[in-house]
Amino acid sequence: MTVFDEIDENILKLPLDSALFYNAQYALRFNLGEMGIRPKNILQAMNRCVAIFDEFVSERDTTYLIIKRYHYPNSESEIKNLEKKFLAALAKKIHPHFLKFEERLICPGKEEGCVGLYLFRFQNNLRDSLIELFWLVIGSDCGEWIGPHDRRIWLDLYVYNQSQKILFHPYDSRGGDLVAANKVSLQNIFLKLNSWLLEDDRSQMDNVFAKAP
Repeated sequence: MTVFDEIDENILKLPLDSALFYNAQYALRFNLGEMGIRPKNILQAMNRCVAIFDEFVSERDTTYLIIKRYHYPNSESEIKNLEKKFLAALAKKIHPHFLKFEERLICPGKEEGCVGLYLFRFQNNLRDSLIELFWLVIGSDCGEWIGPHDRRIWLDLYVYNQSQKILFHPYDSRGGDLVAANKVSLQNIFLKLNSWLLEDDRSQMDNVFAKAP
């Protein structure tokens, strides 16, 4: 079984998708940053991404990072060329270790083009590259140049803690989903980071996590 299959089977029951919160039984949806491209909003989103990561990942865990990239080839043979350009641009931003993929999957997109999924194992000593990936996710959504971080490298990022069966997806500069295979894995995070939960979906989360077992 691949890691992609494991995520589908244990957590989502369907392929990786942006709406993780609505597709998982146990899920938290966070407000990462306020609307508007302002330095303080962007910094808040970045800090909350890192803080959420630190809540569900420890050095003892086996953790994977998954990059999702949409490719729009004009022909089947062009996919490899598009991948090569994307990975070359990414290599300028992150540590080479993160480009040694343990799994790679190319599958049809929902509408047009195709989706590339690239999985590699996280190492705590390469934390700077993880932070850079968070910046790229936030920057690509904001639609502007953010300091030294070039938003033209568009990607989607998932963090999968295999040991705890928890999946994190910061889906844009304003929100992020944290889903798990069981309720216990998220209970303490629900309590500790309760003020960060998205108000629009709070009642759904309260129904699962605020009630006594």
